[in-house]
Amino acid sequence: MESLLKRAEELSGEMSRWRRDIHSYPEVGMELPMTVKYVTRALSDMGYEPEECGGGVVAVLRGAHEGKTILLRADMDALPMDEVNELSFKSTRSGMSHACGHDIHSAMLLGAAKLLMENRENVCGSVKFMFQPGEETFRGAASMIEAGVLKKPSPDAALAMHVLAGDNHKIGSVWCALAGPAKASSDVFSITVFGSGTHGSTPERGIDVINVLCRIHDALQVINSREVSTLETVVVTIGCIHAGTVGNILPNEGSMSGTIRTSRRDIREFVKTRVSEISAGIAATFGATVNVEYELGVPAAVNDKELASEMFSYVREIVGEENTGIMNPITASEDFSLIMSKIPGVYFDICFNNIEGCGPYGCHSPYVLFQESVMPTGAACYAHCAMRWLNAHAAK
Repeated sequence: MESLLKRAEELSGEMSRWRRDIHSYPEVGMELPMTVKYVTRALSDMGYEPEECGGGVVAVLRGAHEGKTILLRADMDALPMDEVNELSFKSTRSGMSHACGHDIHSAMLLGAAKLLMENRENVCGSVKFMFQPGEETFRGAASMIEAGVLKKPSPDAALAMHVLAGDNHKIGSVWCALAGPAKASSDVFSITVFGSGTHGSTPERGIDVINVLCRIHDALQVINSREVSTLETVVVTIGCIHAGTVGNILPNEGSMSGTIRTSRRDIREFVKTRVSEISAGIAATFGATVNVEYELGVPAAVNDKELASEMFSYVREIVGEENTGIMNPITASEDFSLIMSKIPGVYFDICFNNIEGCGPYGCHSPYVLFQESVMPTGAACYAHCAMRWLNAHAAK
């Protein structure tokens, strides 16, 4: 284990270069031509034969000995937001930045790919590397699944990691939810209210959609406080409201959109139903009509209990038990849950900054910073977990 981590530390300069190159030229969504080309070239230079898959990149390491297959995944897409930090490798593209650390995820998995290629003779089975687009839009994993990422060879287990930022965890520590969901489900919804526009001086002559939107917004917050047990995870958030163009005219229609986060399938369906019922009821009360639509959602990311326990024991061999912790479920969401719903999977979080080290800025903040010195730890954990799990299960 020490030799693997030591070798990963020797690759820290190369991982920083990969990370900074990807960071400088961020791409968002499902179309990542520059990032795909870059990752493909890096893998090819290591001796892999990478292939495009559903907008992402897949490569397979076939070990020197027969065995099972494990999938290691990293997301590659950036966020549609500007970067504020004045780094030497700051984003060169307006309105795009790697504020969620996917550049680091990609660099760590490239580092793991190199470590595993160098240790191919000690691998019993196959490792499939999944470099994914569109995680932020929840479309990337689905696209790669449809394109066959879980076939030829079919993985028997899967592992993913994500950076932690802006909390009080020890830098370089690794965290895991050993029981229950690691991440919440997510459903994006939109509510459009149709009324009757009129002059602002005579609101009685119309149907005020802004009034209806505001009352729906307030009522939705009662779902988690009065209709679901406070012991359950439920977050209903309205992120944007659009209505009207000037201050003295009531518009004909208005809309708002938001997200629903839950940890259980039945609660998820209940909340979606109640959002629709509450919206329709309030609209009808004020003489308006409403249309509620749901976009593509993802289920909660639930760690496989046995796999999580086993993999976390391997992580402790790399970082030491004192540098690990049990993560409580969090309400952020992750489309790796689609992989985990089909094969046993586990999701780790690894701390790349904390309040003392880089300030209180977490992922999706334009001020967030990540300490590259942690990347060798992540790469070593990826590689070590893959080797240990494959070797442990080779005879089963």
